[in-house]
Amino acid sequence: MAARPEDVDIAASAARGSSPPEDRRGFVYRACFFLGAGILFPWNSYITAVDYFERVHPGKHVDRVFGVLYFLPNLLMLVLVLRFGNLVPPSVRVRLGFSLFLLCLLVPAFTSNLGILCAGIALNGVADALAQGSLFAQVASMPETYTQALMAGTSLSGLIVSVLRVVTKASFPATDSGAAASASVYFVCAALWVLACLYLYGELERSEVFRWHVARAARARRAGEAAAAGAGEVGEERAAGTTLRDAAAIASRVRYHAFAVAITYVVTLSIFPGVLAEDLRDDSMGDWFPVALIAAFNLADVLGKCVPGVFPAAATAFSPRTTAGMAAARVLFVPAFTIVARWSDGSSGGGVVAPGVALTLALGVTNGWYSASVMMTAPKAVSAAECEACGTIMVFFLLSGLTAGAFCGWLWLV
Repeated sequence: MAARPEDVDIAASAARGSSPPEDRRGFVYRACFFLGAGILFPWNSYITAVDYFERVHPGKHVDRVFGVLYFLPNLLMLVLVLRFGNLVPPSVRVRLGFSLFLLCLLVPAFTSNLGILCAGIALNGVADALAQGSLFAQVASMPETYTQALMAGTSLSGLIVSVLRVVTKASFPATDSGAAASASVYFVCAALWVLACLYLYGELERSEVFRWHVARAARARRAGEAAAAGAGEVGEERAAGTTLRDAAAIASRVRYHAFAVAITYVVTLSIFPGVLAEDLRDDSMGDWFPVALIAAFNLADVLGKCVPGVFPAAATAFSPRTTAGMAAARVLFVPAFTIVARWSDGSSGGGVVAPGVALTLALGVTNGWYSASVMMTAPKAVSAAECEACGTIMVFFLLSGLTAGAFCGWLWLV
């Protein structure tokens, strides 16, 4: 298909090194924010409905089962995207990912069968690798504010889903049929958000800002490939995608960023949502307590990820090495939540609402701030030709942390 004249003009502008088009009215930023929310809308929809799933499948530890079934296929699929992603255009991968999201959200709207739900959450993980890995790779070649928008959007999804869950739960009677009806409405509403994301991505692709940066990134890649060809390094394996040697070299240059995002999510997922959903209890709030805690975490996570956007200096306030150390220190949340969980079993007289909420807010704020900061700054540590690969590699470490954290969540049951 012939290139459109405006695409040729934009590519020529990028090749000359001209200034990028202005993001008029902040559309590109807002689109990235909205799409970031869409990436995690399905996952957050599943885990935030833990009250419903525990009702229909009591004692099955559904929240922890979902974590393992989601993140393991997610991580494995991302490896394939990193290795063979060049064979499929990013726009196709993003659209395929959101289409699968749509299917996964319609599953729990019409059935509560545990086997089908597990299959849906696993497919959800595959879809996330396609959509998230590709979107972060595309945005990594753009100014860092757009990566921050994606990261902030991922947190926004949790907050919106929490509000949606509260509204749907309160709108129906507390009976089995009422719970089923509220779940159906809840998941259909979530599916509508994802459907809107499919439309918005098309609009983003057509924006001058997005096309200019995509053209510049493509030019940088071609220049890198030409230089490698001159050195005799390009063969069939390299043409297929990022080689193991390439990935290892990039990962080495962003090792502190990668460690920071991985350990941040190891700690977070070892606690969220399992401990909040099952281990912290308050008789006065009943099954509303886990819903409130998950909402508190999501709110704090949004605020944490917005900090580098509102105050850009916050993203570089600490060196990558120092940020990695601060992220590792979050392991102290584990004994802190352990103590509060013991109070909540009734042996210490209760009173867990205040400390439970305070710890949850702290967990969310640090999760958002640290992860957004390192995801924003990592692409600046590599060359322009390596930005897209760096974006996908950082998502790989992010998902590695999520996967390890999901498995660590089971240790609370030992």
